[in-house]
Amino acid sequence: GDVLSFLLRLERTERREAREVLAQRSGIPLTRGSGQPDGQRQAIRSALEWAAGRYAACLRDGDDGATARRYLADRGLSHDTVERFGVGYAPNAWDWLLRQAPASGHAVDVLEQAGLAVPRQDRSGHYDRFRDRVMFPIRDPQGRCIAFGGRALPGAAEDTAKYINSPETPLFSKSGTLYGLDSAREAIGRSGRTVVVEGYMDCLAARQAGHGDVVAVLGTAVGERHARLLRRYAERSVRVRDGDAAGRRRADEVMDRLLAEPIDLRIARLPTGIDPCDLAMAQGAEALMRVIDAAIDPIDY
Repeated sequence: GDVLSFLLRLERTERREAREVLAQRSGIPLTRGSGQPDGQRQAIRSALEWAAGRYAACLRDGDDGATARRYLADRGLSHDTVERFGVGYAPNAWDWLLRQAPASGHAVDVLEQAGLAVPRQDRSGHYDRFRDRVMFPIRDPQGRCIAFGGRALPGAAEDTAKYINSPETPLFSKSGTLYGLDSAREAIGRSGRTVVVEGYMDCLAARQAGHGDVVAVLGTAVGERHARLLRRYAERSVRVRDGDAAGRRRADEVMDRLLAEPIDLRIARLPTGIDPCDLAMAQGAEALMRVIDAAIDPIDY
């Protein structure tokens, strides 16, 4: 085959993504149907990478990030895990990120297209989408930042959503994205399976415990696009569900979608009231491994 087909097999990617990787490596402007260089996507990508760096620096060095640092430590995440996955913090300010954008060369309209800024309704201008949240960079399978998930800190107002994700953008669709897949690919290749958990903290706790083949959905049910994505990397997928009623309901919802794909599906059941993060932190890697190894097929489930 040619270099494109080689990359398709090596990276387990789609043709469009492979073209983007090759064009970026070669310094060749990528053109689309209009015949014009695709500068919009590159500008959005650059803004997202810049924002990831700013959020990470705020968590690591800033006084504003002290509460977030304590929260992550209380949840059991090590400094190395936080650094490795680029976890950050968005301060409780309406325009913290926007104020820094001009000096860094990022236009406000690009920040809006990237899902980082939101237009004001009552007057002109924009405000930061993410405020007073722990920030989890979401990356594509090639490791490029395409979105963020933000978790509210304990003590937030009652009407505050616990998690919010970036909106749909030219780079990001949560129905076809799995958190942590970029850094899990080698481990998935070794184990021959993907282990799917509910959220960012569950994924990071499992990774810290040594389970490199764990990925997470982004606050949504596993859909057909997720199933096709999982199928690219491994024949088997283990769905770890929380041990509560909501976890059982979500497991029921995803089975039809996953069974529609030619993938070897297993369901791992956690004890009632315990999520993977709690289990890994309280009882260690071996306890989580026992749950994963005991996963059963959908018929038995």
